[in-house]
Amino acid sequence: MSAESALEDAKRLTHLLYNVLAVEVAPESIADDEEGVLGGLYFKLLAHAASAIAIAERPTPVPGTKLSFTDVASVYTLARNAYEAALVLHFVFLVPESKVSAEQRKLRLLRWKLGGFLEGKEWKPLRREHQERKAEYAEEAERLRDQIKQLPAFQALPDRWKKGMGRVATKDKVLKGHSWKEEHWHELAAEMDIIQGHFKPTYSHLCAYAHSGAVSAGQLWNMNTMPDKENVRRALARTALQLLVVPLALTILAYAERFPEAKAALHKDAKDLAFVTERAGFRTVDFTKSDRATSD
Repeated sequence: MSAESALEDAKRLTHLLYNVLAVEVAPESIADDEEGVLGGLYFKLLAHAASAIAIAERPTPVPGTKLSFTDVASVYTLARNAYEAALVLHFVFLVPESKVSAEQRKLRLLRWKLGGFLEGKEWKPLRREHQERKAEYAEEAERLRDQIKQLPAFQALPDRWKKGMGRVATKDKVLKGHSWKEEHWHELAAEMDIIQGHFKPTYSHLCAYAHSGAVSAGQLWNMNTMPDKENVRRALARTALQLLVVPLALTILAYAERFPEAKAALHKDAKDLAFVTERAGFRTVDFTKSDRATSD
């Protein structure tokens, strides 16, 4: 896929994602305690994708100077953030009941929310308003624990972890909020039917930029020595958008399957449906073996 094709694909998929998210769905389709939180995840995915596209399309100015350049590193970092938002969204909300029961999905969602409220539990705020906010978070965490305890899926878990159990959820681990999942990112990708030969090299490449890896930092510096460095930056940034194609396409299809109203909207245009379906198929391209599609 060329740099320009990657840019146009990402733009079209981001637009289609917005279109399906904008469809009004039946109120009973989403629980009251789900709407705001899940809306935030949808917006996070949409915002990261749109921002990556905007940065790839035009140079970023350096304040106070005449210098501007295409910010390759930010495109990669935003692409990684978008990918993770899509994985979490699928894991806690869009995974079909053919794979995970509604009750298990509810436990996942509550664990994810609990983990968020406990992230700053070691923080000792000095300002009064921050102390009040921390107390509110603690109250919300306790409310979530009470909800979790009522779920049969939680009650079926072992009480505590014992040697030899491997990576499994236990009651004490869940309630302490040590982690909102046992699964690694590549396991969340597998649940979306993305083969490991595609996901692992893609995610590793994205993380190298987000974590300031030596190779990615070296690539950015080496571009400065090239006579056509800005053209190289622009092409690399737009090519990076290709990595957004799979999570965007899969999220559109999963959202449409979850909500009949969104599915009807997507199916109105046969060309759009065919385009999204084809791009979702890129998840079966195994980068570790060849450039051809495979279902291994």
